[in-house]
Amino acid sequence: MPRWSNADRTPLGALRSDAGLTRPQAAVALGVAPDTLRRYELGQAELPLGIAEDLAKLYKVPFDDIRVACAAVRRPRKNRPLEVIPMKEGMSDE
Repeated sequence: MPRWSNADRTPLGALRSDAGLTRPQAAVALGVAPDTLRRYELGQAELPLGIAEDLAKLYKVPFDDIRVACAAVRRPRKNRPLEVIPMKEGMSDE
């Protein structure tokens, strides 16, 4: 299970911080704008599967940690069900 620090206030931000990266450093490595990464961290933008996989590699955490972190901050919109990133084929939740 990921460690979430209070300083980062979001699970994805905590994973980034635990990896020793600032938001601008992580954004450059991912090829996205720092503001885009901020929106992913806050759950204000849907995290594409490819970026989620890249985050797991960059932060050196299991993909499932990224999935759990996304689910923790994802806010359902009015009259819309909660969206969760599906597990990759061959992965288990055990």
